[in-house]
Amino acid sequence: MKKAKIIILCCLWIFFLFSCASSVKIKVQRPAEYDLQGARSISVLPFTTTGLFWGPEKEKIAKYISSSIQSNLIQSGYFSVIDSSFVNSALREKSSLPCDVYIKGAILDFSDIINASSLEDEEEEQIEYARHVKFLVSYAIVNGKTHEIIATNQERFSFTSLREKFIYNLPSALYLAQWDLDLFVSDLLKKIEPYTETRKVFMLKDKSKNEIMMQGSEFVKEGNLSAALEKYLSVYNELGLFEAGYNAARIMEAQGKYTEAEKLMLEVYNKTGEKKARNAIKEIQREIKDDQIFKEQQEKRNSQEKNVYEK
Repeated sequence: MKKAKIIILCCLWIFFLFSCASSVKIKVQRPAEYDLQGARSISVLPFTTTGLFWGPEKEKIAKYISSSIQSNLIQSGYFSVIDSSFVNSALREKSSLPCDVYIKGAILDFSDIINASSLEDEEEEQIEYARHVKFLVSYAIVNGKTHEIIATNQERFSFTSLREKFIYNLPSALYLAQWDLDLFVSDLLKKIEPYTETRKVFMLKDKSKNEIMMQGSEFVKEGNLSAALEKYLSVYNELGLFEAGYNAARIMEAQGKYTEAEKLMLEVYNKTGEKKARNAIKEIQREIKDDQIFKEQQEKRNSQEKNVYEK
């Protein structure tokens, strides 16, 4: 009980801390995790269903995964999506593939078992049923020109339904897995194409009640970051106030001025040794690294497009 009270108090303290501080929501571009070497076209081959266990539920799950990946790729528009029939035909004929990369995958170790258990009450014995589904999804991303494997990954899934009095009330295996499979597909897409992420950058509350700092905080709340930056920098340059320098660097980060933000935050940290500044430096450096990787990926894509036009 005492431990639970401590956890609740900590949560309330964190909530109070962040509710008092100004913050800025920013959208950042994250690069794809895998380096697809500037690929502009992609194909998703139907996922196969190998193993001893066969059944329509297994086939439905395999079809759902491959079709979900393809529909999400078409919707995003980042790649030109090539129909898998053309790729399979080229693979059979051992001719050049019509795509830069392709995804192939399989459903492995699949089991779909319905268990019955008896419950005794005062009048009669009752039987209840539950569905247990387990499988492994494995996939590979392959270079369509060299046939080299760029990346592989796999994930295990396990689900158990609620108990039902009648077998026909049990959900299908696909129904049990669908939510997690959607997350799996979403994660896969983040590995192969850039995506936008929204995050919050928090300002520090000024304990000194400096009037200019308060004005800066108001500008942040209004979304006027340039005016807020001017206020914070003026206080930092004149008084060397830690919160002012920290907030100024954070606003630079929010404006996408990562190099300037890193330089100022390093200066603030070297002067104060504050742990918050050190943690902020790591976050800013992550943004610098991701921004650099994203730009390199785009340069490779542009180069690939240029080569296509030249041919």
